[in-house]
Amino acid sequence: MKAELSGMHSEMRGLRERIDDALISQMRDHAKRLAALESWRVWLVGWAAGAGALCGLLAGRV
Repeated sequence: MKAELSGMHSEMRGLRERIDDALISQMRDHAKRLAALESWRVWLVGWAAGAGALCGLLAGRV
């Protein structure tokens, strides 16, 4: 009985480690996706501001 309990304990420890690794990997991937989305938004806002400034300059010359 004791040997079986010890085996189950080591299996649970291994399972816990695999779950921890999977969660850390998922969180890291999610952080990368969020960072990519944020950089895209920054680029888009910058482009829109540049386009607005250019339109303002062109409208002033007409």
